[in-house]
Amino acid sequence: MVTRALAIYSLFWLVDEILLSPTDVMGLLHHIRLLHSAPQLNRYTDEETYLVRDYAWLTCERAIKIGLSLWAAIWFYRGSPRLKKFFLPDESQSVE
Repeated sequence: MVTRALAIYSLFWLVDEILLSPTDVMGLLHHIRLLHSAPQLNRYTDEETYLVRDYAWLTCERAIKIGLSLWAAIWFYRGSPRLKKFFLPDESQSVE
């Protein structure tokens, strides 16, 4: 029961990360376009390079979080014996 609740929590986390990922991708694409047009617009290339790296980092971080939350949801849903043992210890051992 506990592992299923944790699986549902992980699924909510997964949906949240998926819904927020377009923001990072759109920001990355926007700053890549600005980086390519920076010389024509008399903008600082260093500033745009920094922002491209920052948004690329955020996008990769979001992708890793999506993968981890999906993995956690599957892992908790399956409920391995070690998880069950952790959440439901043997009653005969705890009485002694």
